Amino acid sequence: MDKDESNRQGAVNAAPTNDARTIIVPVAREEVVVGSTTTEAERVRVRVGVRTRNERIQADAHLEDVEVERIPMEQVVAVPPAVRVEGDTTIIPVLEEVVVVEKRLILKEEIRVRRVRRTEPRAIQVALRAEHVEIERPDSNAGKNKDEAERRTRP
Repeated sequence: MDKDESNRQGAVNAAPTNDARTIIVPVAREEVVVGSTTTEAERVRVRVGVRTRNERIQADAHLEDVEVERIPMEQVVAVPPAVRVEGDTTIIPVLEEVVVVEKRLILKEEIRVRRVRRTEPRAIQVALRAEHVEIERPDSNAGKNKDEAERRTRP
């Protein structure tokens, strides 16, 4: 008689009743505990590299040119005027000392430098890089060559 059978008979015999036809059957309950374990199914080798390719793209190039305009002034000044900015124009005074009976400061001319902005479409060469991945599974059959291993590449 095995252990489970003796436990069942003991439970039946443990609770006798007055009625010979009544049998008491014990009720059992089982509980399940669910868990997980990490198991290595297979090994793979992953190599990530970078490939570079040159591609022509369209882009707007913002350029800035200058226009220089010389304006004669021929004015006598007591103090040298400072360089000033009026909007997009930078004004640079040009001075000259002239010997007369007395020394005077004469504003000879002003140089006006104005910025002119423009946008031109240009084709430029740029280097674009993309990663590639190579996955290699080691050979499971001893008779196969390593070069025959499965290779996959993702762009």
